[in-house]
Amino acid sequence: MCGLAGFVGKVNLIETTIGNCEKCLIRRGPDQQVSRNIELKSGSIVNLVFSRLAIIDLAERAMQPIQYNNLVILLNGEIYNFRILKNRLEDEFGPQEWRTSGDVEVALRYIALKGIDAITDFDGMFAMALLDISDEKLYLARDVFGEKPLYFHQSSEGLFFGSEPKSIWSLSRAKPLINTQKVLNFLTFGYRSIFKNRDEFFLNLTRVDSGMIYEFSTSSLDLVETRKFKHLPNSRKTSKTRAQIVKDLRKLVSECVGRRLESDVPIAICLSGGIDSSIIAAIAKRDFGIALESYTLDSTDARYSESRSAEEVARHLKIPHHIVRIEKIGFLERMERLTEYHEAPISTISYYIQSFLMDQIHRDGFKVSLMGSGADELFTGYYDHHLAYLAGLKIEDSETYKNAVKNWREKILPLIRNPLFRDIDYYVGNTKRNEHLFEGSEELLAACFQRPTFQSQEEDFGLSPLRNRMMNELFYEVVPVILHEDDRNSMMNSIENRSPFLSYEILEFMSSIPDIHLINRGLAKSLLREAFIDYLPDKTLFAPRKVGFNASFSELCDVKSDEFRKFIFGQSTFWQIVNRDSANDMFGKLNKEDKYNKIGFSIVASKMFFDVFNQ
Repeated sequence: MCGLAGFVGKVNLIETTIGNCEKCLIRRGPDQQVSRNIELKSGSIVNLVFSRLAIIDLAERAMQPIQYNNLVILLNGEIYNFRILKNRLEDEFGPQEWRTSGDVEVALRYIALKGIDAITDFDGMFAMALLDISDEKLYLARDVFGEKPLYFHQSSEGLFFGSEPKSIWSLSRAKPLINTQKVLNFLTFGYRSIFKNRDEFFLNLTRVDSGMIYEFSTSSLDLVETRKFKHLPNSRKTSKTRAQIVKDLRKLVSECVGRRLESDVPIAICLSGGIDSSIIAAIAKRDFGIALESYTLDSTDARYSESRSAEEVARHLKIPHHIVRIEKIGFLERMERLTEYHEAPISTISYYIQSFLMDQIHRDGFKVSLMGSGADELFTGYYDHHLAYLAGLKIEDSETYKNAVKNWREKILPLIRNPLFRDIDYYVGNTKRNEHLFEGSEELLAACFQRPTFQSQEEDFGLSPLRNRMMNELFYEVVPVILHEDDRNSMMNSIENRSPFLSYEILEFMSSIPDIHLINRGLAKSLLREAFIDYLPDKTLFAPRKVGFNASFSELCDVKSDEFRKFIFGQSTFWQIVNRDSANDMFGKLNKEDKYNKIGFSIVASKMFFDVFNQ
């Protein structure tokens, strides 16, 4: 894991500028930093900056950039199947002389021998810059889920790219300009709006899309082509029995988790108390003999506290366990620090409190953490998934529908507070309903002086209502936000975060499973539960309640304190786009409905972003 940045232009960047960029990347890679200049035949100059967080092959020999023949690579992330790729190369091209024992050299040689599009064979999380010195091309690419970030900025001076916007602004010496419409969209429609469009929270900044290769000419400095290197799997369904599906899933998930345990440093896991992270911890212990140290948050709000269930899992697995408290003191100061590093409004309360976990994991000396991100979107996990599932069954299989309704009423309905999710016919007759995704937007719209531009249109993948919802969450609404926040919270603490469920092989496998298998006996993630039935206590494995790191706004901050009142009533350009009195009224409703927790936090996050970057 690391931070990378670079510039392609007709002049060489001065040493001070490079040094400032290295400072921006130091949290992403505190172990070693280096810069390199390469002059091309056309007269263009390429400046490369790299900061390393050493995880695999800790020796200096594995430091980047790495060159093989005419190719130079900077790669942030991990290629988990690099040993498989290494063997494949030697089988096809004969014995190779390897300088390192890590994954980046394998990735570089794999591309050199098989072409840039061969990155489709990579099982990993990565953001990559690849310079072809002979052909004068620069390739920027990200993994299929977009686990690792990569941005670029084009100006009259040339092309700038980097892992984080701050590295680009430092190289270009440009002042970041807030994209007001983006902030308005986030404020009124919430985190699900962030990656629905291609714009960023700053103007004149472009992100490299997930699963894409961007090809630039280093002589003309133009973007020549963008293309997908990994397409979504087809939706052809398997005819295997449920028993065989469960058996195959168990083997596949175990293999994918096993690859993501590759590390030359100890690994921690963020244990929420739900089945996703618990299964990962159980696989690590049972299948690979690795007793991960686990960390969980302790909320004082009974609705969100998971410390007891997480402790039970850790006790069952006999792994070291740590409880991390959520501190109320210093809320605004922490929000300011997080916002400055994230370079975006903090999307949800969950990712504010997650920062406490990462702080502690860092203090305890870990450089790698695991999370169960992506399981809800791959296996089903949200309450609206039940409603989409039932809507499909009502049309296709009336007898199964009756039993499913009975199970839903007994196991799921008593857990649901949101009235929309309590409507069993929510999707019947209208499979594209989505007002539940943007809860509280009407009140926030009324509080804004400007109208946001966001259009809440769902991407049509040509799949069933349930699958279409899951794919929107996986690639547009939920997982991209999770990955952005996971990356910033972890890298702010010089930690590499890994999400073992985010494997293309798992996506491909689950895309072949008929919908009827996804929810069973009222339980979402039914296949995942059954696949690891002997790995965890039944109490954990078959708990119907949806769990995850969360807290109430009142647990984080006293809105009646002088500090908070000063924040709300202080001068800010934010109040030029939002009615301060309307916003203040909403803080008085925090304990009336759950949605006001989200509304209150969104207001604070949006204002803090303006205050930090609009100076």
